[in-house]
Amino acid sequence: MSNLASMLAEKGEIARAESLQRKATNIQPHEPTGFIQLAYLELSLRRYDEALQACDGVGEKHWKKYPLVRFIRATVLEIKGKTKDAVKEYKAYLKSRPDEQHRVIVEAALTRLRPTKD
Repeated sequence: MSNLASMLAEKGEIARAESLQRKATNIQPHEPTGFIQLAYLELSLRRYDEALQACDGVGEKHWKKYPLVRFIRATVLEIKGKTKDAVKEYKAYLKSRPDEQHRVIVEAALTRLRPTKD
C-alpha cells in the first residue's frame, strides 16, 4: 500500500497518496517509514498539525535512525511560528550529517531564524 502511495505522490496525486498512506499506517502502526511518508504528504498538503502527528507516530526513539522526521518537524514548526522549537529541530537534524542539498536548506533556515539585534 505504501508503494502505491509513493507512486501516486510521484504522479502528483498527493491527496490520494495521503489517503492511501494513512490506511497503510493504520494497518502497520509500528512501521516508522510509513509515518515519515505520511508526514511528508501532510506537509505537502499544508496539513501541519497532521504532519506533526505523523512525525509523532514514528516514535522519538527512532528519530536518530530516521532524521528526516526532524527536518519535517522543523519545517512545520517554522511555518507555525514556533521559531525556538524549529531551530532546535534544525540543529538536531544537522547532527545527522545530511546530504549537501538538505544541509544548505537547513543552514539557510537557521540564518533566517537567527534573532536580529536591534
